Amino acid sequence: AEGTVALDEQALSIQGANEFPAIASGPQGSLAVWRDNLYLQAVMLTGGGTVTNVGIPGIFPVGPRPSVAWNGDTFLVAAPVRGSFGDQIQWQLVSATGVVRTPLTAFLDFDAAAGAGTSFPSIEVEAYGDGFLLFWSGTPSDADSRTANLYVARINGQGILADGPKLIATTLVAYTPSIGAAGNIVVFSNKIGHPTRELARVFAMDVQGVAGKPRRRAVR
Repeated sequence: AEGTVALDEQALSIQGANEFPAIASGPQGSLAVWRDNLYLQAVMLTGGGTVTNVGIPGIFPVGPRPSVAWNGDTFLVAAPVRGSFGDQIQWQLVSATGVVRTPLTAFLDFDAAAGAGTSFPSIEVEAYGDGFLLFWSGTPSDADSRTANLYVARINGQGILADGPKLIATTLVAYTPSIGAAGNIVVFSNKIGHPTRELARVFAMDVQGVAGKPRRRAVR
């Protein structure tokens, strides 16, 4: 199928160590986030190709990959960070027009998932009800660090941790990202038993609620 490109390619940053971009869209524009030289950067993209810098505070190094989602009237940006306090996941509310709504103080402590070249977790944020679901991979779940625990937490529309974190599954440790999510569905890969080979299957999990029991089904 053929289509048209509405806008020319746009540069969102100056040249530098820019990597791991993510984007979410609301009715007034889109919020793009990425890591630049270990720190979180963001811009709002609005009609006509306008690019506006969004000043997200942060003094600690950010890991790969930040995630962003839109719900109702706000964006939520989440990222793994590492500082003198240890490893945490922090998140930030940003308004529909790109205004930072609260200081970057909300956090979850976690033990970093080690192995396969990464010591940061995979993170996915998705809209859920009147708030958000936060999925991430955490502590290695076996002695050889080939799998990691998969967690979920619910954050309300005010950016407050409402439920969780809850351990829901294990996933193979891989280069970030190693999980994917859409709404309350999270997909991940996991080992299956085989007498001679290391094999894995992809699973989908329907998270009906952080307090409830998730349902898992194999995709492939």
